[in-house]
Amino acid sequence: MARRTAHALIAIGAMLATSLVAFGATSAQATTSVQTPKVGECHAMSLKRVGDYADPRKPVPCSKPHTSITFGVAQVQTPLAGLSQPLLTSMGTDACTKLEIQTLGRSVIRRATTVYDFLFFQPTVAQMQAGAEWFRCDLVIFAPTRLLPMPKHLSHPAIPKHRSDSTERCLTSAYYGTPCSTKHAYRPIHVVQFKPVAYPTRSERREAGAVLCPDRTRHVGWSPEATWRAGDRFLVCFAKSSK
Repeated sequence: MARRTAHALIAIGAMLATSLVAFGATSAQATTSVQTPKVGECHAMSLKRVGDYADPRKPVPCSKPHTSITFGVAQVQTPLAGLSQPLLTSMGTDACTKLEIQTLGRSVIRRATTVYDFLFFQPTVAQMQAGAEWFRCDLVIFAPTRLLPMPKHLSHPAIPKHRSDSTERCLTSAYYGTPCSTKHAYRPIHVVQFKPVAYPTRSERREAGAVLCPDRTRHVGWSPEATWRAGDRFLVCFAKSSK
């Protein structure tokens, strides 16, 4: 899945893998399907599969229960075979983060508090060796112990025009994200948007939260580094909820 630089040896390894496929040296590689995922496909994803790097299982009809929808397919146009997992993770995270921002739409402030999150999946090793050069980006909604059901189709933009507890992110007492329509302990009360600057250090984030958030704030959340690099730079102040 999800939130996870190439050297000359890696590039050579990728070229060798491509050559083997081209000349049919390995029948398993030559017959491996490299079919690209499609935007709008639905998947019955379980929480235990969230950490998988690849997801070779077929999509399910969107009319049936499902917990993720493919909102984007990032074509990287770079051989992936032989690249290290940290590099693949970085590539997938950055590519899908940019697509997620486009899919969610609305404003930075609205995206900062949405309950929508994303997973990404890379091709299997066999698919990468056969030439696959994509990352599948799926929109999901996390609850503390499971992924929540998703709608049949995503609207455009995915974030609704009017705020709703079902699509706003609150926190449990253990600081897990959950829709505000479910049991929770903390609710977002203020969002601060930042100009283009380097991602702040831990001490800078702590100081900024203390200065910029209202007094009743009990927790401060920051945009992940990949999101910050993609242009959504924010902190969210959470206060104790009455629910």
